Amino acid sequence: MLTGLQTTNVATGDTGGVRLASSTTLNFASRGSLAQSRPTVDPSIISDEDMAWLLVDAVESHLTGYERTMVFVELGCGEGYLAITRILAALLSTRMALPVAILSRLTGWLNGYAGSPEEPQLRMMLAVIRLQQSEAV
Repeated sequence: MLTGLQTTNVATGDTGGVRLASSTTLNFASRGSLAQSRPTVDPSIISDEDMAWLLVDAVESHLTGYERTMVFVELGCGEGYLAITRILAALLSTRMALPVAILSRLTGWLNGYAGSPEEPQLRMMLAVIRLQQSEAV
């Protein structure tokens, strides 16, 4: 329980800190330990927007004019998920191949949807895309 709060003395510039008891003072000047204790971001996690841009770069030339326009409109509106599902649908209908590195990133991205209502449909789409690619080889 805080018993009192010290403020900066304008005349002397003394900040003091926060007094918890008569002999205990917290010093907020040292923040190094806080920065070191923060959890790091998992580099395998990729945002919807980043995944959509990776897919666009990989398949843009294979999209129809309408599909390409819609993907860029969705990305411009911040709807990366919609852009991804549109690109996946285009991949399913055209049987175009994705680079293995993109498929791997797509799998990692999909893991972020684990347990969501969208997960089963996304997993099915990805499974069919993988099957189509293995049949093409």
